[in-house]
Amino acid sequence: MATVVTTDYSIATNGDIRYTGTTTNNTVIEFHRWLGDLMDDALAAGNDLLDITDATASERSTDNIITLKAPFNIDDTLAQHLFDGSIIQNGGDEIYEGILVFAAAGMYLEIVQNGALATNFWTTGLNADAANGISHRFMLKVRTAGADIDGRRLIGQTREFGFTYSEFKINGTARGNNVLALTYATDLNNQTAAGTVAGWTTITNTEGYRSIDVDGNATPENYYSEWNVDRKYEVADSPWFCFNNLWLKRGTFPRHHARN
Repeated sequence: MATVVTTDYSIATNGDIRYTGTTTNNTVIEFHRWLGDLMDDALAAGNDLLDITDATASERSTDNIITLKAPFNIDDTLAQHLFDGSIIQNGGDEIYEGILVFAAAGMYLEIVQNGALATNFWTTGLNADAANGISHRFMLKVRTAGADIDGRRLIGQTREFGFTYSEFKINGTARGNNVLALTYATDLNNQTAAGTVAGWTTITNTEGYRSIDVDGNATPENYYSEWNVDRKYEVADSPWFCFNNLWLKRGTFPRHHARN
């Protein structure tokens, strides 16, 4: 178990626990035990104003579920430096949930939360455990001001051109670690260079409800999108639609009229 570097954290008299370090990360159980060690101190010292005279700072349900007791609290910045579990605070009105990702090393991870990409501080790997196939471990806020964020639903996805696109849904996080399992491998069906596809600038997509007579029977059918392309792409690059769609969807959300 890693040792908490005391100088990486500060504790104010009002209960605010903040991160003052640079790169050190700790598990939630390490954080909890460090707070307990401070409470054994006879007298508070430095910028950690917590000692034996203070109320209990945190309680352990399991090694992966820690509750901070009022008035003690963390902020979003400190939460980025804790992993392997959940932190519950403010009487349950605010929850940071543990995220555990099984994927190949080097995968650029995106998290969709409440219809938008969450602020990405984990990129291609964070607190990885390559020996066990784990690429990322971190916490993400799922409840704030007494309300769940979009029912605590999350989508993990990878969208790197030239590699397989995959996604994994969490339909409501639970306390502890929540698993995302993603495929990340070279896309053997797409060997077209990114620069080539990026040059296909005359392919257009009109989004929205569209009436198109696709089969030429003088009776339009209804679609959610209308694509048009120069004839030269149909001849020279027969899979243009697939590859261009992959290019447009790289690292993006929402996808074109996706139905989740």
